[in-house]
Amino acid sequence: MDNQTTNKGFSLKKGLATMFKREYLLVYAVVSIIFISYAIITDRMVHRDYDEVRQRVENIRKSNQYLDDVLGHLQQVRVKFFAYKNTDREVYKYQVISEINKLNNTFNLLSGNIADDAGPESLFELHEEIAGIEKLVFSNMAVSMSMMPENFNELQAQDTLHESVGADMLVLFSEEEVDISEEDEEVGTSIQQLDDKTNRILATLEGLYLSNQARIEEIQSDYRPGVDVGITAIWWLILIGMIVFAAIFARKNIEKKLNHFTSTIRKLASGESPEPDEETNDMYDLIIKPSNRLLKYFEDASLFAKKIGDGNFSYELKTLGESDALGNALLQMRDRLQTVANQDRVRNWQNEGQARFVDIVRQSDDFVELGDSLIANLVNYMDATQGVLYTLTEEGDEQFLDILSAYAYSRKKYIKQRIEIGEGLAGQVFLEGKTVHLKEIDGDHFQFQTGLGTSKPQSVLIVPLKEEDKIEGIIEIASLHDIQDYQVEFVEKVGQTMASAIRTAKLNERTRKLLQDAQEKTEQMRAQEEEMRQNMEELQATQEQMERVKQEREEETKKLLKEMKAYQNVYKRILDELPSKIFLKDDECRMIMVNRAVLEAHDQKEE
Repeated sequence: MDNQTTNKGFSLKKGLATMFKREYLLVYAVVSIIFISYAIITDRMVHRDYDEVRQRVENIRKSNQYLDDVLGHLQQVRVKFFAYKNTDREVYKYQVISEINKLNNTFNLLSGNIADDAGPESLFELHEEIAGIEKLVFSNMAVSMSMMPENFNELQAQDTLHESVGADMLVLFSEEEVDISEEDEEVGTSIQQLDDKTNRILATLEGLYLSNQARIEEIQSDYRPGVDVGITAIWWLILIGMIVFAAIFARKNIEKKLNHFTSTIRKLASGESPEPDEETNDMYDLIIKPSNRLLKYFEDASLFAKKIGDGNFSYELKTLGESDALGNALLQMRDRLQTVANQDRVRNWQNEGQARFVDIVRQSDDFVELGDSLIANLVNYMDATQGVLYTLTEEGDEQFLDILSAYAYSRKKYIKQRIEIGEGLAGQVFLEGKTVHLKEIDGDHFQFQTGLGTSKPQSVLIVPLKEEDKIEGIIEIASLHDIQDYQVEFVEKVGQTMASAIRTAKLNERTRKLLQDAQEKTEQMRAQEEEMRQNMEELQATQEQMERVKQEREEETKKLLKEMKAYQNVYKRILDELPSKIFLKDDECRMIMVNRAVLEAHDQKEE
């Protein structure tokens, strides 16, 4: 049967292992297909957009180059125009015209290239500013315009011929600031106008350049995520493959160890005690060490349970901590069993003692002998040293405690002593009706004469003999050892039995005395009976006379009330005839009567 179960378990485990391998491969295949498909689609989309993106970026870069060229020609126009206005040399005039022509050609190329990438407003503003510069330059050179060649190609040729002539002067004008406002106000005004227009063109060019740069970054940022996604997909595919193959490889090694651990757990589940495993100093020690501690713990727990079953409650078990449910439960079981055993021992001791004292009460008829027997047996049963029994004695209206019996060191002591209520410990206990248990004895009141000398008790117990809140006496017990709480409880229960016995004895004595007194008073009662009969007849006659007087007074009272009601009605009518508001109050300021004027003022009707 066990072999069949083992074979079935092995087959099931092998089948599960095969199933897990297939699942690993299937998951890897599905994930690979998804990532490969995603990578192919992403790659095609990226290559499809690559040419368009590259062309757009190239156009924007050409636009930036044209912007740089416009800026360069504009600077040349300014420098050469400045040189012309200060030297009045024809070569600079030709060069200014040539630069303006280059500036217009470059602007046309710029307009055609960035028509789709820049706003028409910026291009329009740039065109207007360039036209303004051209107009300003030509208007300032209008005096010499007749000297211009008719063919612009000829102008360019002359520009080439005269270019070297003013090169040094151009460098001087471009690198140094010359203050010409004082020499020629007209030249200064023209140059200032040219600078203003140039600055506005520079601002427009800067805006176009920044717009182009932002557009390049936007296109590249739109294109880059697609490339990054494809690369990320490939890396994820490689990483997942490595993880899957590493998991398959690690699983074989882990499965071998798990089979051993499973066998150990199976033995524990069947009640066996397997041998602890040797530590391997690798990651499997994380399982081996706790497993060995668990085996040792189960062995200790089994031995602990066996010791408790044998009644050895002092045997200790070292638990694994506060969260150790089994160990803490075993300790709690030990404590509860020990408590139950102690309770059974105490209960048996108390029941046996109560039965003994019930027999003593039942067998004794004499009140004094009963006290001697009770105190002697109580001292011996509690293994105490001394005991005293006080009973409540009444002499007329006076109550006090009288020693009925005393017992010490197994020898009876007769002591004549009277204790007033509230005097000493015994008198105070009687007054309060509560048990007093002294564990620290001071003074010389409690002392014993032994063979070794005088000794003080370790514990003194003073218990009221109480039944139904009625105290019949006091028991005082002294012991050379501590009196336990269960012994105190026992004395209190025995005290109830003793109180009942004392009360019964007192009642019997009182009953006998009452019977005697009753017989003496019977004759007196017979003599008084005739006298009482006569008194009853006289009392009856007196009651009849009082009844007649009562009826007469009731009739007079009714007559007076009727007359008062009539007077009240007359008085009410008189008050109603008066126009003033009149009301009457009693001593407590309560309204007792109002006339009609008061009722009408408050819209009330007379009831």
